Amino acid sequence: MDRLHLASAGPLLGRTDRLALSGGSGRTALPEDRLLLLAVAAHASITLENACLFGHLQQTNQHWLEVFDAIGDFIVVHDEQQNILRVNRSLADFVGIAPIS
Repeated sequence: MDRLHLASAGPLLGRTDRLALSGGSGRTALPEDRLLLLAVAAHASITLENACLFGHLQQTNQHWLEVFDAIGDFIVVHDEQQNILRVNRSLADFVGIAPIS
């Protein structure tokens, strides 16, 4: 049975990952089988890396929101048209509105 190793830019699953290439009937894998498996492995690797990056982005955003709400000064985040997008907890408490969670 042939074995292909998945490579990644960083530790995605914390171990060496392998995909086994087998024809199921004991036959040797064809070059087309190898190419297909390599394409699938590449897509799977990118998908796993994107999932890890998305999780990191969510954690970073949550940390930013906690810091933003911990600031005692009043803070307003607005867009170019001056529409209020978010206020911190201090300002929300002062004006008597519930902050966006």
